Amino acid sequence: MPKGQSKGRKNPNEDEARDVQQSLAESLTRSQARLTRSQHRQLPSPQEPDIDTEPAFSTEFHARLNKIKELFMTELDNLQEEFSRAVVDLRADLAELAEDQKDLNNKYKDLERKIDELQTREKLHAFQINKQERLSRKNNIRMVGVKLTEHENCPAIATRIISEVGLQDCKLERAHRDGKRIPGRDQHLLVKLTFHQDKVAVMKKARQALADKDYYIIDDLTAEDLREKRKWRTQVQALFDAGTRLRFIAGRWRERDGKPYVFGG
Repeated sequence: MPKGQSKGRKNPNEDEARDVQQSLAESLTRSQARLTRSQHRQLPSPQEPDIDTEPAFSTEFHARLNKIKELFMTELDNLQEEFSRAVVDLRADLAELAEDQKDLNNKYKDLERKIDELQTREKLHAFQINKQERLSRKNNIRMVGVKLTEHENCPAIATRIISEVGLQDCKLERAHRDGKRIPGRDQHLLVKLTFHQDKVAVMKKARQALADKDYYIIDDLTAEDLREKRKWRTQVQALFDAGTRLRFIAGRWRERDGKPYVFGG
């Protein structure tokens, strides 16, 4: 303690120093508080958004959202226009296809009609050709199983066999071998008679007259008539076994009265 100062009295310099320290501490505290508030304003926390910046952010967000909406609607309108044009084009194409299909159907029906006409005409021509060929074979007979010999005289052989049948004065126009050469099988002897009634007489007597011979006589059929005859062979045999006898004349199996026999099935 300085000399001459009483023990119970305070020093004025100490009081002034304490006041200065206290003032500095309060000033520092206020500065820190202002700094903290400033940082909070610059970096607002997610829990406490800055009231001053929120309106500006919302305005910008809505502006961008409206822009995106406008672009979307524009693109949607464009797509709708393109789709409408595509639908119109598709309908036009479908109408054109329908018209083409109609034309094709008409052409198809016309072709069917022409094909039917051609088939009918072809059948008629085939019938007429077969009929003419049948007429050309009207006086022909075939002798089957006659042995083929070297330097044979076919007309003489035919005349001898016809005599065996029972016709002595039958006249021949010609006689010759006919058909494919097949090993082990003699060709047919094709004979053309002068008169048709002679052929009828030969065909009536030949089966019985030549029953004990190795050869026999058949009619000279066209290829079409031969197919028709063979087609019903089984049925004809069954009818014969049952007592009904048919004869093949002019391309048809016929009853005794000459009427064509109608086969079932």
